[in-house]
Order: sequence, then C-alpha cells, then structure tokens
Amino acid sequence: MPAHLRHVYKSPRDRHQLSLKILLIVPFVTQVIAAVGITGWLSVQNGREATQELAPQIGKEVTNTIETHVQGYFAAPLEILQAYGSTAQSGNLALENLENLDKLFWQQMRQASNLSFFYAANPQGQFLGVERRGEKDLVLHRSLFSASALARKAVYRLDPNGKVLDQIQADIYDPRDRPWYKESVKAGQAVWSPIYLFVSRPILGITASVPVYGDSGNLRGVLAIDLTLSQIGDFLRQLKISKTGQAFILEPSGEIVATSTSESPFISTPQGQKRIHALQSQNPLLQLIVQNLQQRYRSLTDIQNHQQIQIQWEGATQYVQITRFRNAQGLDWLLIVTVSEQDFRDRININTRNTIVLCALALVFASLTGFYTSKWIAKPVEKLIEASHLLATLSASADLASGQPYHPIETANVRELSILAESFNQMAKQLQASFTALAQSKDELEDRVEQRTADLEELLSLQRATLESIADGILAVDQLGRITSYNQQFVDMFALSEDILSIPNYSLRLEFLAEQMLDSQDFMQRSQTFYSHPESESYDLLSLIDGRVLERYSRPQKLGAQIIGRVWSFQDITARVKAEQALEEQKTYLRLIIDSIPQQIFWKDTNLVFRGCNRNWAMYAQIDNPESVVGKTDYDLVPNPQLANTFRMHDQKIMESNIPEMHVIQKKINPDKQGQSIWLDISKLPIIDAEGKTIGILGVLDDITQRKLAEEALYAEQEKSERLLLNILPKLIADRLKQSHGVIADSFESVTVLFADLVSFTRMSSELSPQDLVDLLNLIFSNFDTLCEIYGLEKIKTIGDAYMVAGGIPLPRANHAEAIAAMALDMVNKVDELRISTGKPLQIRVGIHTGAVIAGVIGTQKFIYDLWGDTVNVASRMESHSEVGKIQVTAETYQLLKHKFDLVERGAIEVKGKGKMQTYWLTGKKSITPN
Repeated sequence: MPAHLRHVYKSPRDRHQLSLKILLIVPFVTQVIAAVGITGWLSVQNGREATQELAPQIGKEVTNTIETHVQGYFAAPLEILQAYGSTAQSGNLALENLENLDKLFWQQMRQASNLSFFYAANPQGQFLGVERRGEKDLVLHRSLFSASALARKAVYRLDPNGKVLDQIQADIYDPRDRPWYKESVKAGQAVWSPIYLFVSRPILGITASVPVYGDSGNLRGVLAIDLTLSQIGDFLRQLKISKTGQAFILEPSGEIVATSTSESPFISTPQGQKRIHALQSQNPLLQLIVQNLQQRYRSLTDIQNHQQIQIQWEGATQYVQITRFRNAQGLDWLLIVTVSEQDFRDRININTRNTIVLCALALVFASLTGFYTSKWIAKPVEKLIEASHLLATLSASADLASGQPYHPIETANVRELSILAESFNQMAKQLQASFTALAQSKDELEDRVEQRTADLEELLSLQRATLESIADGILAVDQLGRITSYNQQFVDMFALSEDILSIPNYSLRLEFLAEQMLDSQDFMQRSQTFYSHPESESYDLLSLIDGRVLERYSRPQKLGAQIIGRVWSFQDITARVKAEQALEEQKTYLRLIIDSIPQQIFWKDTNLVFRGCNRNWAMYAQIDNPESVVGKTDYDLVPNPQLANTFRMHDQKIMESNIPEMHVIQKKINPDKQGQSIWLDISKLPIIDAEGKTIGILGVLDDITQRKLAEEALYAEQEKSERLLLNILPKLIADRLKQSHGVIADSFESVTVLFADLVSFTRMSSELSPQDLVDLLNLIFSNFDTLCEIYGLEKIKTIGDAYMVAGGIPLPRANHAEAIAAMALDMVNKVDELRISTGKPLQIRVGIHTGAVIAGVIGTQKFIYDLWGDTVNVASRMESHSEVGKIQVTAETYQLLKHKFDLVERGAIEVKGKGKMQTYWLTGKKSITPN
C-alpha cells in the first residue's frame, strides 16, 4: 500500500474522536448489566405475585370442578324420576298396580350403576323396589297383602336375568308412613331427603322422591331413588389440588358429608353409627377453618354464595375457597377447598436463586466476550477502509476497459468483509470481460434479426391459413373502429361487393354492415358500446333485412398484455331460431293442456329435481307460478328436511323398481287456508323413454277431501250406532243380530247369577224428588257397571232398585263364580262408601246361585238380552232371603268358591217353591301365604 494513503487514517481530527473498540464494548456491557439486573428483580417479584394469584385461582377451579360433579351426580336421579313420572302421568306407567313393574325397575338398576335403591309406592300402601346389595347383586322388595291391619313387605333374591328366586327377608313396612313419601307429597314436587345412614350397611345416603298426580289432581303414587354419598368422597380423593391441598363438603349444621382425606364422615359408638361434626374431626385444618367461619358469621347458614378467606396454619398462608351449593330440590351444602401458599413458594424460591446465579454468570461472560469481540471486529474494519481507498485509486489511474491488468484487493479475516472485497475484484474483472464480449456479440445479433424476420413471415402465413379455415365469419377491428382483417367466410356471409373489397382495410369502417341490418342505428350503437369496455367479452344477436339471424361474439384482441382491438365472429343461426320458435309454440300448447287438467300434476328428473308442474299443483303447493318450481327439490319446498328426505327416498324407490304406485290415499301435511285438512289420492308413475330407460317420475294428485269428509261422517254415524247397540246387547249377540234377524237362544250348563237389592229404597224414594232419586240410582248403578267391566261380567238388567249380573255368558269361562263373588264383595264395600259420601241410609242385600240357564233375545222391538231357567229364580230367592249387608250363596256356588274365598255356613233355610236349601254367607277372600 502506498505510504501517502496511510496518512489518511492519522489526521489530527481523528485524535479527538472515540475509538471503535470503546464504542463497541461500553454500550454492550451496559445493556447486559441493565438486562440482568431487571431480570433478577422481576423474577423475585413475579414469584411472589404468582403465588398470591395462583393459589386462590386453583381453589376456584377445584371448587367449580367439585360443584359441576355434584350437580351432575344429583341431576341424573332427578332426570330418571322425572322421566318415569312423565310416563306415569301420560298413562303409560300404571302406578295403581306396581306388581307388574318389577322388570322395569330391575332394568333401570342394571343400567344406572350409581343408584342404590329404586322404588315406588301408591296411596293404597302398595310398595315395589329394586335394591343394589354389593356390586352386582340386586334384590326385589314387594308388598305383601293380608287380612292383617299391618302392612308388610318381603325381600326376594333376583338372578342375573331378573327372575325372582327365594324370599330372604320379611318385615312390617308401610311406605305411606316413611319420610320420603310424606315430604314429596307435602312439597308436591321433587325433593331430596336429609342425609342419613343406611340401616343395611354403614354408609351415608340420601333419597330423591317425586309425586305423580292424575289428570284430576289425585295422587297416583310416589317414585324414589336412594343414592350413596361415598362416591363423592372417592371423587374428592382423586382430585389433584396441590401438594397439601384438601377439599371438604359440609352441611350448614357443620356435619361432614365427604372429604378428600381418608377420614370417615361417621364413627361407631355403643349406641350405633353417628355422624361427625367438623369441630370433632381428626383433621386440625378443618377444625381451624370451621372455627374461623364461626367467628366471622353467627352461623354457617349465613354464608352466601362464594367466599374466600386466608388463615395461617403451620407457618404458611392457607387460601380457603367456600361455596354455598343449593338447588331447588332442597340440597344445601358448603364446598370448602384449601390451597397452601407453601406448595408454590418452595419451588419459586429455588428458581429465584437459580435465576440470580445465572444472571451473575451471564454478566461476567458477556463482559469478557464483548471485550474480545470488539477487538476482533475493529481490526478487519481498518483493513476494509484501506482496501476501499486502494480500489478507488486504481479505478482512477488504470483504464479497466482497455484491457490493462488489474491487481486484486487482499481479503480480510471477517467473512462479510471478505465477501465485500471479493465483490470489488469480481466487478472489475466482469467489467473488462463485458467490453470484450460486446464487440463479439454485434455480428451474432445481425444474424438473429434476419432469422427472426423469416420466422415472422412464416407465422403470418400460418395465421392467415388458420383464419380462412374457420367456419364462422371473422372480422378484426382496431380500437378506432377501423377494419384490419377478415376471412372469406365473412365475405360470403354478407355478400360483400367488389367495390367494398377494393377499399384498403384501414380505410374500411362498419357502416357498410349497418346497411344489411334490420335496425342499422341499433347495430351501430351496440357496436360502439363494445369499445367502452374493451377488456370484456360480449354476445348479441343480429337481425338482417333478408330475414336471417346471426350470432355475434366479440372478444378483445391482445398483443401481449396490451389490447389493440376486437375480433368479431359471426354465425348464421336462422334455422335454429325457427326450430326454437316452433318448439316454444308446442310447449305453450302443452302447457295449456296440462293446466286444464283438474288433477295436480308434477314431474321430476332422475336426480329428483322438479322439471315442471301444472297450475293446480302450483296453487296447492303455494307457489306463485308453475315455472317457479323448475330447478327446485323437495328440500326447497318442504320445511321439514326429514320429511323431504322421506319423499325423495320413496320417489327413488319407484324409479328403481319401475313399478307405478296408484291411488294411495294420504292426508296432506299442511291444511288449507281455513285450517281444514286436505286428503289426496296420489298416483306416481316412472317416466320411461322410447329406449325403455327411466328418465324421471310423474306424480298425479287428486283432491278427495269432500269424499273423505263424507266417508268420515258415515263412519262416525256407524260408530255411534255401534256404541249404542253395544250398550244394550253383548258384542257377540249384537254381531249375530246383524247377520240374522231370527230369535237367539243359547243354552249354558254352568252360569253364576247375582241379584242385588237396595234395602228400604222404596221408603227412601218417597222422601226424594224424582231428579234426586234418579241421580242417586245412577250413581249406585254406574259404580256397579264399572265393577262389571273390571271383572268381565255381563250386566243383564235393572228392575227398579234391583241389579242383575251373570258370569259365564255369552262366552263361557271357567272362573265365572269367582268373578261374581269378587264383584259381590266390592258391591257391598262400594255401598258402604256411598252411604258415607252421600249421607243416605243405603244398604244392600245380595244373593248368588250357579246352574244351567237359557240366554237369548226374543221379540222384534226394544231388544234385551235376558236369562231364563230355574237358576235365575233360585238366585232371586237367595237375594230375597238374604240379610242386610250380606251375601248369600247356594251349595252349588259354595263348591266353586270354597278354595279361594271365606264362607260361613248359614244352614238350611225354607225357600219358596224349593223347600229346604243349604246356604252360606260369603265373607271375603282367603289370604295368600307366601312360600
């Protein structure tokens, strides 16, 4: 390097400026010291703030988790009870007879493994339930009925299929006296019982019960479910709160419900199992929390919603989250979660110490690194300055373009500076090479121009040949509207004369085409409009004075990205236009025919897309016009997507089978404007083309609402006549009378006949008005008619205040005497009830006899089904010789009843026309003793 260049770097001005090394070291080290100090201070502060924010937040999250679990755990039984209650209220679950529900309860217990006991009771004292004993064993509880005044129930083992095995337990039990029954009836809605200890095993439990009422507001029964609370304790123990965090559930009274510790919520005492109060707990933290709450509040019941407190325990702050959990069914608990600040401070303190040590090490390392790095960077920078001055001097003193030799700059020991030096060297070499190559490429460029000119002429010839081979007439116009080129098809299409063709292209304009148009002014306006949007494509139709119709397509003509004009293509479509006009006339005629058809018609293609309909179908479908339906599907016309899918599947099936579906009577979904239902006669046929291929489906709908209304009116009258006839005669006899009008008389070998008479009713009738007398008789005999229906007996007639019933006719049955006896007992009880409810001195006398009778219908008017024979007379004598409030039966009836009913021998009595007869008093049913 020349000596005179080195003096540039040691001028007097440089002595008063800062060194590059100092500028690199001092700011770098200062920034490191500031960053390390701030980082250490923030680490300590963030550790403290994180502890104070994280511990309460964890307490809230754990409390929310516990509250969600408890709500879900107690919501499931209520949902089950509400579901069964709704089923019972709708009449699909008979709570009046619980014996038939054992299978249903057993299936529910198998499905819901968290239930302990599912049971029900009705106002008659009947009880049924299925209980879980152990993990898989289920037992059945069922009421036992006996003559005893004490209600009893028995417990039976069940096999895995729900079949009743042997009895394992029996005790006195009346569900109507139980708290769960009384509380739910009192509340009139679903309620939870207080927490209690199960009798069968030492575990806390709770009962949910819901009453079920009939339509008239009468109580039909109560459904209940027992839940164990041990599962809540298991859930608390599996929660991951923190290292020493704990969770508790208490009642407002302070008694423990569940904890996350191993402590049991009850203890054993000489008097039995006893629940633990929180102040008596072995957990000192729980005791401390409850004592603190009692100091803050007069009672735990005063705690509202969410509370958070801090207490000191074992030298650390405990964050305590307290939540009041209540629901509409009576649950009221306190959810308590504790999180210790120490669980987080230990780890944070360790991390803080590690941060401070690492910051100190980083400070030492950064200072040493900054010193050596600045020294290493400064040295190549000085070399780079010398190299740049050297390059400038050489560029001024040596002519690089003349081929003079160039001495390259030495590279530095820094990668970026080395790249910069090499770039200077390469630029100088490339500059020398460029001047040399420029002279050599001049000759090559001239040869290329000659070759490109020959290629261009060949391309123009090829383009012209292509333009002439196109079937359409082609016309090219520049941006000023001047014609630049056209093909022979264009000349022939417009029959251009020699005078026009002799005009040079750029002098020829569009006016000569306007002369052949039907509306020359409109043609010129549309043609000029194309140039206001040169980048767009367009299409229009041209009508010529000779009657032809042409299609014109207009597209921009581009040279690279620049638009230089437009290209028009013309096509004669006269024949196609005439064909379309003829087709449109046929469609119009066909539309008139279809719209004149009185039925509703529509048709779809194979994709079940509507292709048309007549005006009647459009009107019924509430569509503006038939054309609006084209392109739509059932999903567009039917609001219910499920119903639309059903229609489509049905139409698809008809097309696939190619089998028409004719005259299907259906009720339309939507009524008419007056709200009246519409009935349709629907026929659907696959549409088949000439080749036998299915191309769609045709639907024909006929409105038969008036015919349907007439049929329904006729059917209603027939139903009314049928009900009236069945109120007079048994169905079997009525059916026979419909088929033949002769006398009906049938002989029966064994029939039981009952006569009942209201004692002293003649005297009572003289004290009542005619209306009151008839109302009283109607009340009594309506109850007797209901008993006839219950026991499947045949009411024969009423004679004044006497009532006659027969069993075993018109259809013979084996247990006719048992049914008559059961009804007689219920009749006596019913009269006793009516005597109390009406305040009238009502009493009844009943007589029963079994034997052969003749039954039938005689006469031609006012038919009545009646009995004849000695059996009827004897039954009447049994009633007249009976006593008030008693049921007298003959020896024949006694033989049929003695095994299932309680009968007391009266002895032989004198019967008019029969002499001495042995008779018995019917007193009740025999008690069934369980095996």
